[in-house]
Amino acid sequence: KIAKIAVQTFVIKLDAASPGACREQVGALPESMPSRMNKFLVLVVLATSWCGTKYSCGFSRQTPLSLERQKDGLGAHAQAAADASNRVKLSRKESILVTRIADASRVGDWQEVETLFGKYTGFGVPVYNAALTAAFRCGKFPEGAKIYERFCSNGMQKTKPTFTMAIKLHAKLRRPDVVRQLWDEANVSGMVDDVLVGARIDAAALEGDIPGAVSLLDFMYEKQWNPDQLKWTSAINACKNAQPPSYKVASYLLEKMVDAGLEADIVAYGSVVGAHFKAPLHKIQAIRARMAEEGIAMNKVFVETYLMSVLSIVVEENPLSVRGAARIAQGLSKDRLREVASLIEEARRQGSALTRVVRTMEKALLDFDIH
Repeated sequence: KIAKIAVQTFVIKLDAASPGACREQVGALPESMPSRMNKFLVLVVLATSWCGTKYSCGFSRQTPLSLERQKDGLGAHAQAAADASNRVKLSRKESILVTRIADASRVGDWQEVETLFGKYTGFGVPVYNAALTAAFRCGKFPEGAKIYERFCSNGMQKTKPTFTMAIKLHAKLRRPDVVRQLWDEANVSGMVDDVLVGARIDAAALEGDIPGAVSLLDFMYEKQWNPDQLKWTSAINACKNAQPPSYKVASYLLEKMVDAGLEADIVAYGSVVGAHFKAPLHKIQAIRARMAEEGIAMNKVFVETYLMSVLSIVVEENPLSVRGAARIAQGLSKDRLREVASLIEEARRQGSALTRVVRTMEKALLDFDIH
């Protein structure tokens, strides 16, 4: 069980005062929560509160990179929800409409989705679910939220895909209170399954809610639903998005995922290295060394995320200019400059594509003596 965290991971001695001290930081823990989970959450909070400063990784605007992450598999819970069977009888026209909406969303044609759904005056739940899924796939989160509001105002019966997509849409809109309300309602309605838990973990990850993400993994074990690689990776992503990021918990979760018999892929390692923002350099380097040992090649998302962790600063200039990159490089130690150069050299040797910021940093380093 995830809650059975080893002492050697975070050399912390639990005493009677620890739970109370941590509750002051995160609020009261549910009384129904098992005592072992209380202890685990205490450790998580302690591990993530080693510094009071709030950090944010990489660029202030990261939309292109987030799209790449979805292509790499972090958006797969949306696909699972879209593929779930609703077992609701539809007319032939409604069945065709669901198919057409799904087909349009797969190619990102939101205009076609709007045209198709805009003409619909019925109350078929699968039609609404298809529209919710399409909004998420096309990145039209506010529009998706409006579709959900229309669903609710119609007094329609929510299904598992409805809850799943509503959670994912409101998570993207940074509405954690709505997400929690949806989760509670799904629980009361007996609608929670492993797909819905995946959406809830994704929401916790976006929020940077490490205790929430971890408790959901433990919830799955309580239900005897073994978390898959995507759910573990999403929980690790919470460590990256936390304020401040927690490389300690991210590294621990990575080990537990491997212990569970799952392979860590480039997406998982990307989340781990993102959580190493502000971490000691040797900790960051250990990730790349481990990947090399396992024969895992880098991709452009990983390379840029790794670069940001090595730089350990928030890059405000977007797009980054060579002059701006040079100013950043001037503030780095030679060890970090050498690591940046080594990273880019290895990425090129592996044939990995490079993002614009990485190529810009590569140009800036030409004027530095890093040897």
